[in-house]
Amino acid sequence: MGALIQFLLPVKGLQHGVYDYNFHIDKAFFQSFERSPLQDGDVQVQLQFEKQPGMFILDLRIKGTVATDCDRCLAPIQLPIEDERSFVVKFSTEEEVDDDDVVYLHPDTQQFDLAPYIYEFVILAIPMVKTYACDQEPVPPCDQALLKRFLLQEEIPDEDTPADDNKADASNPLWDVLKQINFDNNNN
Repeated sequence: MGALIQFLLPVKGLQHGVYDYNFHIDKAFFQSFERSPLQDGDVQVQLQFEKQPGMFILDLRIKGTVATDCDRCLAPIQLPIEDERSFVVKFSTEEEVDDDDVVYLHPDTQQFDLAPYIYEFVILAIPMVKTYACDQEPVPPCDQALLKRFLLQEEIPDEDTPADDNKADASNPLWDVLKQINFDNNNN
């Protein structure tokens, strides 16, 4: 919990208005979450916190890098991420169910724990395909030999079979039968 204490925002007694916070997220932050798919990163989070009567609005800007493996060549990379997210926190004495854009708190709440929301937003900022234009870096982290083979689609011979046996037969009797099916639905 020590790495996450800075993400506890005091909300009780806070005057109405706009407050700006800056947070730095690193390895200790990610390791505070059990079974996190991320273990390291260098992310800056800018928070604009606006307190209004009965609620507050949070606007977050996330920018930095996270440590992951490249989906193209499997090399460890520092993947750049950038995102903006907003949500509203409302006060309610009733048992309300949070949704994507609204979080409910009891009016007597002293502090708001921002850490799980920042963690979730960083995870959501990671693209589905973890690649980027690393060839523009002075020392690209990608495995260039693997990329050349992948991009040129060179056949890698199977170690268990001789090179001549790697070529598939051009004719397969099962496919030959399927090729003879007439798909013309006209009953002429």
